[in-house]
Amino acid sequence: PLLGQGGVVDLPSGVWRGYYTHMGRRHNVCEFNLEFSGDTSQKIVGDGVDDVGRYRMEGVYGGRRISFTKTYEARSLNVSGVRSYGNQGHKVEYRGEMAGDSLGEGFRGTWTIHSPLGNYEGSFHLWPCMEGFADTAPGNNEQDEGGRTFEESECVVCYDRPISTRL
Repeated sequence: PLLGQGGVVDLPSGVWRGYYTHMGRRHNVCEFNLEFSGDTSQKIVGDGVDDVGRYRMEGVYGGRRISFTKTYEARSLNVSGVRSYGNQGHKVEYRGEMAGDSLGEGFRGTWTIHSPLGNYEGSFHLWPCMEGFADTAPGNNEQDEGGRTFEESECVVCYDRPISTRL
């Protein structure tokens, strides 16, 4: 269901959501823009602002995997309008794969930072949330009577357990 012309994975460009963990702490869900080339180059570009600051993303995707680098703009304002001490204009490497058979389950993986100040790592989860996104994977029936598809079906307390969002 995700294969487009020429066997290239067809991922939706637009607004995505995600969170990451660092030192056992989950950081707030944030929204960001991701654009997938949709051709054989299978490139990813994107941008956003999170609790660290403003960033750009560049990478590649293929099959069920994604890989990208998030580069922070040094000393930029974060999502709360504050300059984060942790924003040194650093780069974060992300590697992940689809969390299940449905794109609505998103991608999960690990992130790493290698810098003179130290090495850090954690996990992440991201998923599409753009207006009009409907997960068309077989067996996905998370719709209400009006035929609207729910964007997420993940527990907002632990973020690890799938839940039914059907009312």
